[in-house]
Amino acid sequence: MASEMDAARFGRSAFGAVKGRYIILAVLIALLFPTIVSKAFWQASSDDVARLTDSLASMASYVLLTGLLALCAFMKDKPFKVSPVKIPPWQVVLRHASYAIPLIATSMLTLYVLFYPLSHAWPQLIETGPLNMPKFFVWQSDPAALLSNSVNVLTLVVLAPIVEEVAFRGFLLNRWIVKYGALKAIIYSSIAFAVLHVGLLGMMIFSAVLSVVYLRTNSLIYPIIVHIANNMLVVMWMAAGAASQDGPTSLTAAQFQATWWLGALGGMISVPWLVWFWRTQAKAVLKLQRN
Repeated sequence: MASEMDAARFGRSAFGAVKGRYIILAVLIALLFPTIVSKAFWQASSDDVARLTDSLASMASYVLLTGLLALCAFMKDKPFKVSPVKIPPWQVVLRHASYAIPLIATSMLTLYVLFYPLSHAWPQLIETGPLNMPKFFVWQSDPAALLSNSVNVLTLVVLAPIVEEVAFRGFLLNRWIVKYGALKAIIYSSIAFAVLHVGLLGMMIFSAVLSVVYLRTNSLIYPIIVHIANNMLVVMWMAAGAASQDGPTSLTAAQFQATWWLGALGGMISVPWLVWFWRTQAKAVLKLQRN
């Protein structure tokens, strides 16, 4: 049962008044509907047009999710007030943005911990599985390719961080804190966030860290800053990878195994930082449930 402190702090929030099942349903509808519609009613004439269609469908998913979240919020009897956004000092922005580096390192570590053994036991999984997702960037002068790249950057760096933080840290985390308490709410919302992304364990840790950041600051602006910085680094990584390739290529098991050092480097960066974050940040949040 949630503690009285949890209920007092978050129970008054309009976020916590919206049932979690409605948010999960909104996320699933937003994820599936634009893609299904685009595949059912649009036949791309070329690979470039197909990529552009997928990019626009992805952007449409976040626009639709924004509308569904607004509908969930304003259908409640409790007034939903949007407070003015207060941009923190640049030093605070940079400090939170720097979290993106160890968080990406954590994703690299967990990715190799999971997939490196599987690459030996089941090489086909690397070549046909989630590590060989469609390329987000194609360095071509074709207008459709350029527009697709621009749409992907806007979606990944701006729309996704803001909308996902409102959905998972704003609505879902607040609702489940009222029902289950801080610890279970962080775990459950992190699982829900992770299953919608590639790299289950890494995304669970990412989501848990952002949940702690939100609860420590009581503001969505800080996890949004971390999320934007994280996605910006990912976009830069993907763009650099696309620029180094002459054409679309698939990752093989041997190529993945040869980059084992990325996982080791990720561990060297992430493990000390996660220990620091647990001791200095997470414990204070979990103390809310014990008091």
